[in-house]
Amino acid sequence: CNEVLAIIPVKMLIPTFYVFTLIFTLANALLGFSNPFKADGFLGFLNPVNKGKTEWNSVSVKYSIIGGFYKIPMTTDKIKGEYVYLKNHEEFKDVKLYCYPTDPSVCIMYDKYGRICGMRVAYMKEDIATRAKGNLSYKYDKIPIFKEGSAFGIPFYYIDVIFINPDLLMKGGPASRTEAVGDGAYLQLDGQTWVEMPREESKATALGFTKQACFPGMGLHYFPNMTKDLDCHNFIPVFLLYNHGKLIGMGLIPFGSFKSKGNREWFEDPPKFIINTIVPHAPTCLADWVGKYGTISFHIYFTKANAITPSCIL
Repeated sequence: CNEVLAIIPVKMLIPTFYVFTLIFTLANALLGFSNPFKADGFLGFLNPVNKGKTEWNSVSVKYSIIGGFYKIPMTTDKIKGEYVYLKNHEEFKDVKLYCYPTDPSVCIMYDKYGRICGMRVAYMKEDIATRAKGNLSYKYDKIPIFKEGSAFGIPFYYIDVIFINPDLLMKGGPASRTEAVGDGAYLQLDGQTWVEMPREESKATALGFTKQACFPGMGLHYFPNMTKDLDCHNFIPVFLLYNHGKLIGMGLIPFGSFKSKGNREWFEDPPKFIINTIVPHAPTCLADWVGKYGTISFHIYFTKANAITPSCIL
């Protein structure tokens, strides 16, 4: 098997995977299964994922068929020179941010005990309108979830995701944890109030998230206020990822362009047909803007096993 894969060009593997995914999804629908690997599906016996409690035990980011899933250090003593200290957080004074040298694209937050407690994802002002040739209709400064900052002399917009209750983080973080990652995923969707993302899929709609598609290797997607009537000027670039009803990860996907600022390419730019597959209940402007402006997609996974095998594959 390894010998066969070795002679297949990498550029052929990626489109082949996507074509297989679409054929597989169509076959599921024709056979009447929304997901054949679930317990009641015709391939349910192949599903090895624990359907009980989903423990958040690891943080990995990005999504890519080849070269993806970067593992993030869970504690500061595991950094080993890979990241550099940037500064303390503006709101949580005992929280420290560490980034790749000269690259503010993704910075990891650690509490006063040196344990991971969040991430800052940044979008460089000099890059976001590149594909739009300077005429980007999506205005970051009009979307409340974005804040403005700078690091290494580079101005940017950014979104913070924290993994610890903000009241506890104001005190530096909890002295002990039941899960290595934290107690939840919190965002300031309105730019002011920290809101916990639902760990149970059944509670996602109550927060305004709408169910979209399950994509192999990613998970079942939920987007905020995503309907065919959405005005893309108001698009909140957040999605949640569920597996067997449990939150296993999340992501950010604003419109725009990016350039690698260091030794790691953090972001993804999926093509229009993948967006149409993942977000079937979307306005036409979503795919149109993806083609016109590009996207800056970023995945965060909180579990080891589920990050690789969500319920829509094995």
